[in-house]
Parts: sequence; C-alpha cells; structure tokens
Amino acid sequence: MDNDNTTGMGMHERKKTGPELIEYHHIDFGYECDLHFFEPRETGDVINEFIRQAVAKGMKTIRLVHGKGRSAKKRQAYDILMNHPDVREFRNDGTNWGAAIITLKMKKSD
Repeated sequence: MDNDNTTGMGMHERKKTGPELIEYHHIDFGYECDLHFFEPRETGDVINEFIRQAVAKGMKTIRLVHGKGRSAKKRQAYDILMNHPDVREFRNDGTNWGAAIITLKMKKSD
C-alpha cells in the first residue's frame, strides 16, 4: 500500500507521508482555520502552522474555529494561544463562542 496520498477536505488538504506523520505546511489556511476538519491529536500542529503562515503573510488578525462548549479542542486551542509567542491577544468572536479572533504581534521590519 502506498503511504504517500492526498486526502481532499474541501479547502483543506492533508498529505500523509507515513502512518502518523501529517504535514500542514502545504495547506494555505488564509484568514481562517476550522479545526473541525482535523483530529484532536492534530490540534497543536495545525494551530502552530496556521499562526506561522499568518505571521509570514503579515496578517494582523486571524480567526480560529474551535467549536462550542467545553471541548478538548477548545481547551487545547486556548492553552496554545495563551502561550504562543506570536499571539498578542485573543477573544471570542462576538457571541460566537465556537470561534476566536486572534490578534498577532507585528514583527518589526529590518
């Protein structure tokens, strides 16, 4: 069986390069990332890649859809955002408790 395949997921595609290794750098997240497309074990890697891309593109504000309630994904997302060096602040997206608006720290240009 070939371990190098691509699985279509709407605008998100993941390339499996081994039974457990998934690469996210080829996904162009844009302004928003919806964690519903990913397994809970992928949450940290996906959020970190989403933020990395946004910083590289010079985005100031991005949106993360994590789900409502007391989900493990939401708790994990908030833990990552609270400690991420590129995150200035984050908050619920208005009355939508299932998403967060993230303000990124702007890098000083050389």
